[in-house]
Amino acid sequence: MRVVAEAVMVARNMKYRSTLGEPVYWVPWVYKISWKPVVGAGEL
Repeated sequence: MRVVAEAVMVARNMKYRSTLGEPVYWVPWVYKISWKPVVGAGEL
């Protein structure tokens, strides 16, 4: 099984700044799960 987090869309908010004066970014993400069946595992 493999789980990867991928950014959906990055939004920059110019109205708010960090303590260093940089714009604040908001990054939502989604988890993408993939897997491959095990060949020859047999019945349990």
